[in-house]
Amino acid sequence: WPVNQILTAKPGDDKYEEKHEIYDALTLEFFQLTNSAPLAKQMLLQYIYDFITDNTSLTMEQLGLENPMDVKTELRREQLMYSDPAERAKLALEFQQIRDAPTWNAEFESAFAMMKILDAQGGGFMTIEGAGGMGKTYLTNALVKHYRAEGRIVRIAAPTALAATLYEGGMTLHDLFKLNVVKSADDEYVSFVQKHPQRKELLQHCALIMIDEAYNCHINNIAAMIDALQAICETDHPTAHKIICFIGDRHQIAPIVNDDPSERAAFEASILNLPGYAQIPKIKLKVAYRNKDDTELATFVETVAVGLVKPHHLTENGTAMIPLPAALVRPFTNENDALDFFMNTTAQRAQFGNKAIICADNNRVDVLNEQIQSLRVANTSTLCSCDYLKDAKNDNLDLNSTPEFLHGLNPKDAPPHALKLGVGDIVFLMRNLNKKHHLTNNTRVEVIAVGTRYVTVQTLGTNRQVHL
Repeated sequence: WPVNQILTAKPGDDKYEEKHEIYDALTLEFFQLTNSAPLAKQMLLQYIYDFITDNTSLTMEQLGLENPMDVKTELRREQLMYSDPAERAKLALEFQQIRDAPTWNAEFESAFAMMKILDAQGGGFMTIEGAGGMGKTYLTNALVKHYRAEGRIVRIAAPTALAATLYEGGMTLHDLFKLNVVKSADDEYVSFVQKHPQRKELLQHCALIMIDEAYNCHINNIAAMIDALQAICETDHPTAHKIICFIGDRHQIAPIVNDDPSERAAFEASILNLPGYAQIPKIKLKVAYRNKDDTELATFVETVAVGLVKPHHLTENGTAMIPLPAALVRPFTNENDALDFFMNTTAQRAQFGNKAIICADNNRVDVLNEQIQSLRVANTSTLCSCDYLKDAKNDNLDLNSTPEFLHGLNPKDAPPHALKLGVGDIVFLMRNLNKKHHLTNNTRVEVIAVGTRYVTVQTLGTNRQVHL
């Protein structure tokens, strides 16, 4: 088909499914870069525009295609993602469906109402607190859909990259505000966002900033964030007329303080000591939301949340320190003891049990994974990469880069040269493969079969699907 038929095909058109499959293939690489279907389409249009401009006398109009939009700035890309009327209508419908569902409770409605009040008042702080399983992530995603459906700019940040991956467009607080990494007690907490014009422009137009795991954030990083926003927006308003929503559980991980491991230092560095924190409106989630796949853990978290667990001791400021049950978390210094706890029966060696081993570094993770695979009954296959140096400009570099040398490289964003997989292994995806089928970065899947050129996997959860 002509390329314009592929790019403009709509549900109900002749051969739509086949055309849409080709469209997905054409935009796959761009989608992996952006995780956004509208941006991927614009990048494809830009690619076609550049190609025909350089190699032919054709125009986009002659091909029946629209000219690509400018997606060179962060603000323009964000606006493009959520300015399309069809996309905004889709988000609005999704939010309304969430709000009409039985899982939407009075606490969620209170948070939504509070956010609208702050919006009407021209910005301000609010917090959404709750123990694990109370629906904080579910609520956050719903509120973000509402604001993006209105065409508003929203940014979601977290102190860690893992927490940020729970949200579309999420990033670390340090990345969003270009904060420096403090390595000693003498270092200052500073934002360098003024040196990044595109990020300044994006933050200036931002209406809502959601900060997940906020109680893990250092108070000085929050102060540097607020100073940066006030400078960008040229105002002394406490939130620079943005809605800043802190999300988290104050009973979970406290901030890390350099050169002072005391409990007192950790709690003094928490946003609990933010000036005016007591006056910030707070929504406390107490109704359990998450499906209790792990009833033992869910029960423990809920008993902690309602104060039924006797604290081990109190900190200087009266905060209760809760001991973790030995049945849930056990410290080991010997790897063999840890493996015996993890897989201490034949049945568990076949199905892994409901456990995980937390390691201090990735090298130990690789060693333990190999040991676990050797203990399991399933056969393990080894898939090897084919490595070569692309477009080498330096002859010496090209000569020295033997296949053996390239095989030994182990960059953090790529699998090892020899990837060992066994049926039943639980693995993480490292790329966005197909958003429609939920095969995106950091998705956990179970290996069903290992072939010579492909791997069959099954998504986890209640709605399991098998994919190649």
